[in-house]
Amino acid sequence: MKKTCMNELLLISTLLTTSAAAQNLDGLLSVKDIAIRIKSAEISVPIPFRPKNTRAQKQWTIMVFMNGKNDLSGYVTSDMNEMEKFGPTENINIVTQAGRMREVPSYYPGGGYDDTFPGGGPTIPHPGWPSPNWLSVSRDAREVGVPDASANWTGVRRYLVAGDGDNPALSSTMLADLGKVDMGDYRQLIDFGNWAKRNYPAKRYMLIVWNHGTGW
Repeated sequence: MKKTCMNELLLISTLLTTSAAAQNLDGLLSVKDIAIRIKSAEISVPIPFRPKNTRAQKQWTIMVFMNGKNDLSGYVTSDMNEMEKFGPTENINIVTQAGRMREVPSYYPGGGYDDTFPGGGPTIPHPGWPSPNWLSVSRDAREVGVPDASANWTGVRRYLVAGDGDNPALSSTMLADLGKVDMGDYRQLIDFGNWAKRNYPAKRYMLIVWNHGTGW
């Protein structure tokens, strides 16, 4: 229990003001008497109740910060679908904060997948890149009649990844829709990490900053 000092200050102020106004210095209360009156005026204030996280602690919580507000937007849901295929397990939490934007056509001829020499010359092809299958709805999705894994949503969301085998549709649980937040702001990364640790406690934590980098 915590005790407030507001009544103590008011009581002291009243006592001193009254005594000074009377100009009767002999009638002033002693320090001991003031302390007794203050003690009797104390009010106990209960400490606010904060419910504890009741989730069981796991071995690992893997946090994946996926800034797809760029030309990687289409890879966000496909990579989350891969996470669903191979994880999580009973000892592992996987949570993501994923950002996507509306995709716009590339201004590079051919989609930017063929390079040319700066001074002119033949085109350097990348055979099989991109795969034509990436641009179409998967066969499994057509057969079972479920939305494709690359569902067209934009903004920033938080997900708890759920294992679903090789299901082409996203099965993860959306925990929050954050709307339009700046995924390039380091404070978003900090907030995501703190949120994940607070809500999905574990003995060990792994933070993955997903984006460009070719593995670096």
